[in-house]
Amino acid sequence: MDPIPFKAQNIVYAEDQPEYIPLPVHKAEDGKVTSVWKLSDEEREKVAKGAYVCLCQSTFHQALQPVNLWVDDEVVEFMKCEDCGIFGPKNYDFNLCSECHESRRESLEDKG
Repeated sequence: MDPIPFKAQNIVYAEDQPEYIPLPVHKAEDGKVTSVWKLSDEEREKVAKGAYVCLCQSTFHQALQPVNLWVDDEVVEFMKCEDCGIFGPKNYDFNLCSECHESRRESLEDKG
């Protein structure tokens, strides 16, 4: 599994650190950082047969940061949330960040 460059990336972490693999990311105003990874054919086959995707984070003895892993057919799209204005990964079929989408959903459930 390798990190890959993508259209919306705006920074590369560890670009000049040979001990690490350079990590192209989109860093949003709210601090969320998104990277895109491509599985090899062998890895895709293993996952299709039920293998697990594992994550290891170096915390350097600091608090563990929240992460979100997902699978998508296309490289992640980015948009500006129409409610809060944060620029980040597109969620669902709306121009809303996940927090605003959830807030709207809860509001509709309360009214319904």
